[in-house]
Amino acid sequence: MHTFRRQTLLAASPEQVFAFHENPHNIRKISPFFLQIIQVDAHTEAVQDDRFTLKLHIFGFPLKWNGVWNEVDKPTLLVDTATPFPFKYWRHEHRFDPKNNGTWMTDIVTYRITGGWLGRLFGATLFRLQLILMFAGRHRATREYFAHSRHFK
Repeated sequence: MHTFRRQTLLAASPEQVFAFHENPHNIRKISPFFLQIIQVDAHTEAVQDDRFTLKLHIFGFPLKWNGVWNEVDKPTLLVDTATPFPFKYWRHEHRFDPKNNGTWMTDIVTYRITGGWLGRLFGATLFRLQLILMFAGRHRATREYFAHSRHFK
């Protein structure tokens, strides 16, 4: 099992950051160039046990992402999991903790890739690099969104 963690400080309240992240449609606003969101089938508010589907291209390869909101604790925690392929296990925690006039946003991803020893090697190397790039881009875009959004100042 592998764990990835990334944290950033945002100029917004936990309530504002939670509201943004509970809507899967907002993933388009923060996705890096190599992750193209084609279609989002989801409610705009996270409800525990609700399902959502993303059709996307990652580095040009099509992928259908089936997720479930496993934990919803407004305004501090969202947890989603995904159906197996390409993972044996995928759990993504979105934590939103108050810090002065802002929010510490923390993403914790725990995952296991299918494919035996080759999957474990890929999970520890190339996929980890992809996560680093993806979440660096997401966190940068989220900081910029809240820094420039007139709705959240």
